[in-house]
Amino acid sequence: NSEPTPGFPSGAPLHRGLARRWNASEVWDYSRGNLEFVERRGHWPGLARRYVPPSYVDAYDWLGAPAAPRSGPRPAFGFLGTRGLSPRTAFGSIVADVGGTVANGRATSWSAIRSFLRQRPLQLVHHRPGPGRHNLRGDTAPFEAFRAAVLAAGGACVVSERSHAADESAWAPVVAFVHDAAAMRAFLDGLAGDGLAACANRTQRVFRERFDAADVLRASGFLDAYRRRAGGGFERVLEADPE
Repeated sequence: NSEPTPGFPSGAPLHRGLARRWNASEVWDYSRGNLEFVERRGHWPGLARRYVPPSYVDAYDWLGAPAAPRSGPRPAFGFLGTRGLSPRTAFGSIVADVGGTVANGRATSWSAIRSFLRQRPLQLVHHRPGPGRHNLRGDTAPFEAFRAAVLAAGGACVVSERSHAADESAWAPVVAFVHDAAAMRAFLDGLAGDGLAACANRTQRVFRERFDAADVLRASGFLDAYRRRAGGGFERVLEADPE
């Protein structure tokens, strides 16, 4: 599942008929918030549910090392995508209150992403509105982990609006979650001088350490389950290629 589960009606395909329609025996989800929602609503009965966030793989190395940017007098944010940030939203008003500008970048290729992150190393993550009344904000919203993983791997300094508390806890070593304008100002003050470059380097390093793909699969319980099914053959695969 790659979508914000609470933001879709209970009759959506993701909620019904997974085993029958897709022959699924498991659901891997990028968000602890989604999984808590599913547990409360009783969706996906009979399916194993695992927390498997997008993780570091060596293909991300193509994005290169972070640049060595310095903060300017006015915060210049980037957003990897075409979705605008409305000043009428809580997070949009926070960005406006600190005098920030926001530029959008298209993720059309790895080289385009790399170029955009060099131009705007201070990157925002904000939530996509759900359809109709399913408009998630604050601590009900699953964190947009897929976007954050690319940003962190590319050495951006990442700041996000509020997300589900369980997701914030998982991503706090990599992402700064700001809840109001005062918190945003305090975060930006820490980026003065060489602080932005330090944030970018720390983000990339910690993401690689904390979100290693093999470690994430182990923590999800999937590797143990697969080992039980595959028997000794699985052990031989691990010996041949531990990654």
